[in-house]
Amino acid sequence: MRETEHSRFKGQTLVEFALVLPIMLLVLFAIIEIARLLHAWVAIENGARFGVRYAVTGEYDPLYCAGYPGGICDSKAEEDGARIPSIKDNALSGSAGIWRDLTVPSGVPGYLKITVCSNKSGIVYFPADSSTSTSASCQLTEDAGGPGNRVSVTLDFDHPIISPIISSWMPKLRLTARREGIVEQYRVARVIGLPATMVQPTFTATNTATPTDTPTPTTTPAPTDTPTPTQTPCKVPPLITILRPSPGVMIDGPGSKIPAYAQSYDPDNSDPVTCAGVGIDGDGIMQVEFQFYWWDGSGWAWRYTSVDYVSAYCAFGGNAPCNGHPVVSAKWPNGQPIESGQHKLSARALDDEGVWSDYAEVIFAIGVPPTPTPTLTPTPSCEGVSFGQFRFFSSARVAQWINNTSYPGLEVVGVTVNWGPLDQASNLYGWNEYLDWLYLYTSKINNGNDYTSSTSGNTGLPKPARTGANATYIYMNFNGGFEGYLSSPPLNLNSSHFGFTVQFSDPACNLSSGAAPITFPTVTNTPTITPTGTATLTPTVTPTSTITLTPTITLTPTNTPTVTNTPTITPTPTPNCHLIQNIGTELKNNFFGIRLINHNPQTAYLTSSTLEWNTTYAPPMSFDSFKFQGTSYGGPSSSSPVSAAAPSIGLSTGADRWWEAYFNLNGQPFNGMYKGTLTFLFPGWGTCQINGSYWAAPPPTPTQTPDWTATPTPTKTFTPPPYTSTPTVTNTPTVTNTPPEFD
Repeated sequence: MRETEHSRFKGQTLVEFALVLPIMLLVLFAIIEIARLLHAWVAIENGARFGVRYAVTGEYDPLYCAGYPGGICDSKAEEDGARIPSIKDNALSGSAGIWRDLTVPSGVPGYLKITVCSNKSGIVYFPADSSTSTSASCQLTEDAGGPGNRVSVTLDFDHPIISPIISSWMPKLRLTARREGIVEQYRVARVIGLPATMVQPTFTATNTATPTDTPTPTTTPAPTDTPTPTQTPCKVPPLITILRPSPGVMIDGPGSKIPAYAQSYDPDNSDPVTCAGVGIDGDGIMQVEFQFYWWDGSGWAWRYTSVDYVSAYCAFGGNAPCNGHPVVSAKWPNGQPIESGQHKLSARALDDEGVWSDYAEVIFAIGVPPTPTPTLTPTPSCEGVSFGQFRFFSSARVAQWINNTSYPGLEVVGVTVNWGPLDQASNLYGWNEYLDWLYLYTSKINNGNDYTSSTSGNTGLPKPARTGANATYIYMNFNGGFEGYLSSPPLNLNSSHFGFTVQFSDPACNLSSGAAPITFPTVTNTPTITPTGTATLTPTVTPTSTITLTPTITLTPTNTPTVTNTPTITPTPTPNCHLIQNIGTELKNNFFGIRLINHNPQTAYLTSSTLEWNTTYAPPMSFDSFKFQGTSYGGPSSSSPVSAAAPSIGLSTGADRWWEAYFNLNGQPFNGMYKGTLTFLFPGWGTCQINGSYWAAPPPTPTQTPDWTATPTPTKTFTPPPYTSTPTVTNTPTVTNTPPEFD
């Protein structure tokens, strides 16, 4: 009886556990998924924060300059191009720990997209929509913004659900994080104030008429003159921003200077109605006052005051860029000492109505270097005068640096450049290359237009040969048919192909280097060796009927081969894609054109064309056809890109022709980027692709101003039926995209 009762209790426990287990598993899975979801949300928020913090600095990873000529970013456009992947790298590092897969498309668990966008003119930000799993986007292209612009970093992540039960009906969950910041003034900017918000697509609202009751007819009295209300102008204090020094910066080291640069404007001068507009530096400003203080351990001790009356506003003179005050002087301009430690700059502006702005303040640090120990002045020597670094730049520019580490006061009195190898290549390829100008650091010493080597310059000389390694440089620019990197194919020039002669005030220090001749590839003929036959003597023993054994040697005749002359190989020049060139583009009337020239000895045949164009105004605007040397091909299209095969139209040696893409504008303007890609065939060799593009700035948006005013006329109104309802007119809102502008 006891065993039966014990077995019954064991069965009850098993049933209860089976009933509770599913609920326990659901709770456990829910806890796990909620924890993973919170972790992923915090991670992408952190990634957006990391990305925007890096974006506002204007910095970039030099590794992303490797794709540019020379492996450096030597222009604003290349720096901006390297900033975007650098910002995304920082956003990825900030979002570490999430289960992401950068190779999968949108909608797949693990998908992650990082969008970088700014409020530059022509850039439109489309925010993410988590309800439809639509990721954020930036059109026409991603942009990291410039100094003073707003920049946003958005992360869209499809968080994977791993719980067996939940994932069967919801495999992922879309998470989005976005952060905004204002790019620091790492480049000089003239317009100040907070930048506008991010540009997003908006709906145009329309007025809806309201039903009204028809009034009882009354006699309308004669109209009387009603005074026109006038808007009361707003009055606010001026605004001021300190651009230099940056907050928290340490100013120390040899040659360091204390900067002081501010910008200011009066909003009621820039926008008298609402005072909400952003003004130009100096608008309505009479003066800017700078006050410098030093923290003495108990409070801020005054040290120096300066006033500037002209924009850009500088405490120590200058005008964008401002002058700096040297720390090594150990004294402020008024004689007060410059101490090491924390300093504060306070600045305020006075407008043309006698109103002062609030103080703008920046705290920074100064490290005063110790007083240097006097050293003996070395005797000038030519030992440290030599050629230094040599470098190529894009657009066919060349620089040669000069070292001077041993001769203070030495001056450059003349420069001669031997560019014979480039002159030789120009004549060979028919490029008409010439030296456009020649500089000694910032001074033009030859106006150029020299079509033959060598070129000398002495305009404005003598100039100091600055002391230090690579302190002085000779800089020159070449123009002609070749506008790329001189160190790239087909030239492959290096420092040995340029010779320099530098004359100094002390002739004992004169420098000279020769120019090695350029070697062009040649065809080497390899002779074919034809084997010659050799006669072989074969002894033959003939028996006789006599006993005398006299061997008789019989010579067996052999055939002598005929000598064949091998013909000489005549080398055939190989086509070169660098010798079929785009020498100009234009956007005119109703077509976009690319000007082409063929320097190859063979005829090139156009086989296909592709056009990429801005379809903002399509329709009614549409593409019509391509045209090359009088032959039209391709058909109408309202989409981009559009491609068409060409009927093998030849471009002969030395020919200079225009390729054109025609449009039906239908009253619309050209706007945005137009790019053509042309494919040419050299029969028996291969193909070459030639590209050309042109940017068209959008037309200004006209401001509509009413040109008439309705004057009331006295009338007598009769009453129709008691109540008349006016139907409500509802217009469908239209999404209006702001066309891009050239930035």
